[in-house]
Amino acid sequence: METQEKLNYVIRQINELFLTCPAGEVAYFAYAVTHPDNEDWTILTPQEQNNILKKFEESGYIKNLKQDPGRPRRFFLEKGVKYNEIQHQVKNIDGTASKSSADYIVEAMNFFKNEYNKTRLKGLEYEYILGSNKEYLLGMLDDELVYEICYKTDENANAMKRLADSGFVTEYKIDSKTLPDNDYVDFAICKINEGMITGNKEPEANQEKIDDITQEVIRHEMVHRFENSIQEAPIELNLTQEDKTNKKANRNSKYPHKIPSGTKWEEITINFIDERNVDIRVPTCDTLHTSYADMGFADGRNGNPTKQWELFQLLAKRGGSLPPDDKEVGSSYKKAKQNLETQLKDYFGFEYDFFKKYNTKDGYVAKVTMFFSENPKDTTNPQSSSDEVQEMFEMLSKGE
Repeated sequence: METQEKLNYVIRQINELFLTCPAGEVAYFAYAVTHPDNEDWTILTPQEQNNILKKFEESGYIKNLKQDPGRPRRFFLEKGVKYNEIQHQVKNIDGTASKSSADYIVEAMNFFKNEYNKTRLKGLEYEYILGSNKEYLLGMLDDELVYEICYKTDENANAMKRLADSGFVTEYKIDSKTLPDNDYVDFAICKINEGMITGNKEPEANQEKIDDITQEVIRHEMVHRFENSIQEAPIELNLTQEDKTNKKANRNSKYPHKIPSGTKWEEITINFIDERNVDIRVPTCDTLHTSYADMGFADGRNGNPTKQWELFQLLAKRGGSLPPDDKEVGSSYKKAKQNLETQLKDYFGFEYDFFKKYNTKDGYVAKVTMFFSENPKDTTNPQSSSDEVQEMFEMLSKGE
């Protein structure tokens, strides 16, 4: 990750935070950023982000920067006088201005509006190009270049998910194909709720409706991590159920990638990189970096992790096994164990049990591979990185 890309990454994170809070203080979490295809390779460390934030404060891009003494990786900051000046200087690899996730949602909404107005027929399927296929590019280009090019693909896929969450995209599936210029791309085959852009009265989609829905989708995107949409109702576990493959993987799941049919729990790896964030590896899918809130484990009352997440985390610290004599488990986790399994099955779209059959020797044992590896090792020199940041930031401030 080049220094310019590191600056762009931090600026993107700050821009996303300011979308949810146009005025006032926001919290920035400096998590280690790993390479998309090698989780052991840290390409942007928390210390580097710390250095960048300090330089941004010195320049006036942000102000009132302070570090949480109880959580060293969390910073609080506000917009500075140069915020509007510098945010537009962030460039993508192709030279175009960098966009927020909200911009990708707006583009998708306008695409569907224009396509619908060509026919004004309900129930049609639309093909929306997401961007270059990562697996195809990896065979021809450098890994870091592929990662930057496919950033657009990932953001467009995320926009589809948010539009589906809002009810505007009623159904969609991701596929790949070759375009006439021989570019191998991913695209979404979608159906939409036409009534949301026509008002169920007018045959033509109108901009006022588009603007209303866009704001609603963006608002949903920013607050969804603090909402727990899963009802925590205990279920009866069938401990004699046959351990079979998941023949209907990803059906109505919340996991953002397509899980191949027949995938087993045993093929999945879950790595806690800290107490609130995990990396999930599923066969043929890119490693997913996600959080407790995105997986549906946020308490709807205060946004904090639920009891189920605490148990999930404890399970990872124990290597995926909770023996009967584990003093930390206790009776309070019995119901949480049932709800944890229900939520994980719902998240991945699996229909069979997450835990192996209980026995008095091993207790509760997860079928997935789990571990807890907080504080990944840094692979860059913080001091030299700080010097690079100083130099690049001076270039940004001068508009070079």
